[in-house]
Formats: sequence, structure tokens, C-alpha cells
Amino acid sequence: MPDYTYAPRNDFVIVKVSKIKNVAGLAMPDIAKESEIYHVVAVGPKVEDLKVGDQVIMVGVPNQTIVAVHYSKNLLITRETNVTAVLTERKGGE
Repeated sequence: MPDYTYAPRNDFVIVKVSKIKNVAGLAMPDIAKESEIYHVVAVGPKVEDLKVGDQVIMVGVPNQTIVAVHYSKNLLITRETNVTAVLTERKGGE
């Protein structure tokens, strides 16, 4: 299988998830149970507040707003507005 690069359009973001669970044969992100950290791997041209490399949290996002892009790489696509928070590492153990 060829390796692809992804270029989301408009305000879409592609994120990499750490855990995927199977529900009725479909791979779904485990977002209902707890919030998880996602890593932004690509952003569309209309994304304003996120950049590649950001670590983000999405909480309470309905499954219909997230679509699997590549199962073996755990990539999902969603709109920027579904991102609840951007994580920033504290300096000096504050």
C-alpha cells in the first residue's frame, strides 16, 4: 500500500489518536469514555488557531463529526471547532 500525505481542506484538521476501539466492526475513537490527547498532523487553509504538532483535546464530540482517514495510522479528520483545548507544556514545573 502506498504511503500518502494528507491535505485537509477548509477548516478541517487531521489528528492522530492514541487509542482506537472496535464497535460493531467499525473502528471508532474512544472519546465517549474520557478525553484523550490528539496530535495535529495536518491543517486546512482556513484553520486559524491550530498548527501541525499541537497537542489537543476533544471532549464530547459526536462520532458523526469525526471520520477515520487511515485506520493503521490512527488518523481522524474533524473540524477545527471540535477541538476543545490546545495543550501547552508548563515551563519550570509550575
